[in-house]
Amino acid sequence: HLAHASVPQRAKVPFFRASSPRMFFDAYDKDAMRLVMDAQSEARKLGGTAVGTEHLLLAAAIQGDDIDRALRRGGLEPSAIRKYLRPDGDGMPRLDRLFAATARDELLPFSKDTELSMRAAVDSNHGGSSLISSKQLVLAVLDEKDVECGAHEMLASLGIDRSMLLEEVRRDERELVGGAPKARKNTTLTQCSIDLTQQAREGKLDPVLGRDEEVRRCLQILVR
Repeated sequence: HLAHASVPQRAKVPFFRASSPRMFFDAYDKDAMRLVMDAQSEARKLGGTAVGTEHLLLAAAIQGDDIDRALRRGGLEPSAIRKYLRPDGDGMPRLDRLFAATARDELLPFSKDTELSMRAAVDSNHGGSSLISSKQLVLAVLDEKDVECGAHEMLASLGIDRSMLLEEVRRDERELVGGAPKARKNTTLTQCSIDLTQQAREGKLDPVLGRDEEVRRCLQILVR
């Protein structure tokens, strides 16, 4: 099993932190949340013990959207990422790691560099008037200053120029600037329902106290 030593193991952080009870996911839009959930899924499939920034890039590279195409233009392919994360090349993760990751009905923790990137994406939204997009999250990963960033180590190992990849994503972002924003549809759902997520974001709901286990269980079910 020496081949697995080539993928560095980094510090992991719990999904909930006592120092920050308010999770920052409420600042992410649905595409960014989908990216995070796909990264969680890919990490589990590959037998990972934590969701690294490599898994975030892998998830971004399989979305079939603009950011996916930008990453591919920069030379990053999902197959190359999976091969890097699964260096044994047998198409399956080690059984002990697979069972360790999937036998428990719980979310994998985030690695330190993943949490730093996710928080950096939130911090980059200075105005706070809009939700964080998947593109902002990918930019935060590629522009992460952490010297032990797993995604950066992976790109170097694959021979991909990170600065060029970053420029591809930024260029794609600049091409969207100036476009008219989409008007929010006045659907039957918006007319006949109350957006509890928006009310929570605006601080109009009472805080949830003493329901940590219930909240954790809801998140486990939603990310499946």
